[in-house]
Amino acid sequence: MRQIPPKFLLLVLVALGVTPATVHGAPVWPLLSEVRVAGDAVYLSDLLPAQASAAFRSMAARIRLSAAPPPGSSMILTADKVEEKIPGATRREVLLPSEIVVRRLPRLLTREEVIGAMNAALQSNSFPGNPRVDPDAVQFSAEVRISGDDPHLRVRRVDFDAALQQARFLMVPGNDTRALPFLVTARLTNNQQSEGGRSKDSAGMSLVSTKGEPAGQLLRKSSDAVIASGQTARLQVLSSSMQMLLDVVALEPGALHQVIRVRVPGSSRVLRGEVIAPGRLEARF
Repeated sequence: MRQIPPKFLLLVLVALGVTPATVHGAPVWPLLSEVRVAGDAVYLSDLLPAQASAAFRSMAARIRLSAAPPPGSSMILTADKVEEKIPGATRREVLLPSEIVVRRLPRLLTREEVIGAMNAALQSNSFPGNPRVDPDAVQFSAEVRISGDDPHLRVRRVDFDAALQQARFLMVPGNDTRALPFLVTARLTNNQQSEGGRSKDSAGMSLVSTKGEPAGQLLRKSSDAVIASGQTARLQVLSSSMQMLLDVVALEPGALHQVIRVRVPGSSRVLRGEVIAPGRLEARF
């Protein structure tokens, strides 16, 4: 009677769902043909089926096969590449498919990455008082998974709620065109100190992207004051890519296109703005 080759017998047993298969009394574990990993390397243990023994899995966790693909992407490992990484004694205990597809799970966005992107957006737009994010008062709207090691975070919009003393940042990863924007709330503090020695908060602030927006219609000059001294007004502070709206108090009356001094309520900060409409001023940085 013709003897059935052990390798062929092993394939038959695996196809029948008998795992682990046993040839000549030794267990042989069929490796998975498609796996998902979370770390930056692929180990033999990542390729084992769920039925693999704890002892064998522990040993396989020390055998590094390859670097993992970037988060959110995949790669293919051939049987030859995997086999050359496995010690001889261990090779006899696994059955290799011809190809193994390795997919790396997207990683979670870190708190440090988000805070860094928010502060960079505030700093690059040179807003008055140099506001910064309080790292102890940052909240995500949800867990955000990203592809790639560098998310290239972009701030699309920032709104400030004076009542809650919170800033809302609308952010999006710039390295993935399929990524959806997400919200992060944070408290802003001002690096400049008030006379009482306490950090001033950015009251009544709203930052909005202005790229691609048409310029406003120019108003005619007038010698009549349209803002009275002591009146509450809105100051639009413009930078290269964003704008900030501040609630301010006029320190002197102003006519159209006249530059007057204003103060941010609750602080000693004095700014200068050009009157562009009744109750509205503008300053460029």
